[in-house]
Amino acid sequence: DNYFFPRKNEIKNVQGDSVRLTEKETDIVTVLSKNQGKIMPKESLLKIIWGYNETISTHTLETHIYRLRTKLEFGLGETELILKNDQGYYFNIPNSRKKEKIE
Repeated sequence: DNYFFPRKNEIKNVQGDSVRLTEKETDIVTVLSKNQGKIMPKESLLKIIWGYNETISTHTLETHIYRLRTKLEFGLGETELILKNDQGYYFNIPNSRKKEKIE
């Protein structure tokens, strides 16, 4: 099991592996983890993270999520931490894992 301790611009697991994040990636992890167990619609994420305006599209969010997932997969071996369904994105931490603390 990996236990995550998100910090400003970094995620670490208990094995000591870490991944550096951009400011927007950190914002995405923060919002999703604070809403753990809740599906966050794309429009809500855009509004919270980018202060939604007409120049920001869902493609922007999807691109950031893709890059974040890639970092998590190759840096921490996590392939299913951030999941998507037809309603939006959500943070997937099984009950056996410790709830992370956002600093």
